[in-house]
Amino acid sequence: MASAAAAPVADPRWKTLIAKSIAENIKNDGSVCSPPTPQVRYVVHRGFVNEKRADTPEGVEPALDGFACGTALLTTTDVRAPKAQQIRDSIERTGSAQAQIAWWHDPSKLQFRITGTLHLVPHANHPTLRPLPSEAAPPKISGQSWDWQQERKRIFEKLSPSLLASFARPTPGSDHPQGNSRGDGPGEGEGKGDASPWPLELPKPTDEGITDEQEKLLEKSNENFALVVLLPREVDVVDLNRDRRSVFKRKSEGTGKGAHEEWEETRVVP
Repeated sequence: MASAAAAPVADPRWKTLIAKSIAENIKNDGSVCSPPTPQVRYVVHRGFVNEKRADTPEGVEPALDGFACGTALLTTTDVRAPKAQQIRDSIERTGSAQAQIAWWHDPSKLQFRITGTLHLVPHANHPTLRPLPSEAAPPKISGQSWDWQQERKRIFEKLSPSLLASFARPTPGSDHPQGNSRGDGPGEGEGKGDASPWPLELPKPTDEGITDEQEKLLEKSNENFALVVLLPREVDVVDLNRDRRSVFKRKSEGTGKGAHEEWEETRVVP
């Protein structure tokens, strides 16, 4: 007798709230460096794991059949950047990289503070590649095991031409090839931009008519690109329009085999 795969339960309410007001907002990300001093950065939300935009009531749907949308949040980084090194150092020293996202949705007047652990998904051949916790994967409905490299590839192919080009540049923060002193010329935010020694845009990997040089640069960009995964364990939501505040805490870990995590919701004073 054939067995049917269990359908995943509904998303936690905090994730539903984000889905309703996500279109016009940005967030900043506080990560950890050595010594452990908070480092705040603005990052672009790349969606939740296995999630893509869609004409559905929720505005999203699973990107890959056989899996539901997960609750882990995605953003990106250059594997050579200080942020990536700080995540790796924190994991080596303490076993985890703690982080917190502060996210303000102005139209809906909702504030989200999402606390969890950061995980890197670099190129499959990168020496720092490490397995991710099983609970970071999206709930499995049926079929194959979750492939983080496939998810990394999906996000990479969606990047803008300018961001694709940025991963093919020299190491972020290294000396500029045109000199490391400004002299008497204009600085940041002044005058016209200098002629760049590297391309400012690259075609998407799926585009047609890519030249050999662009292909080489895209390969380099892909090697330096890393997916950053935030696995949430606590979410603090403040609704300023309605003078409400709720704290969501993960009660149990998802298995990646068909069940979402369980979350405990507590209403607190705003």
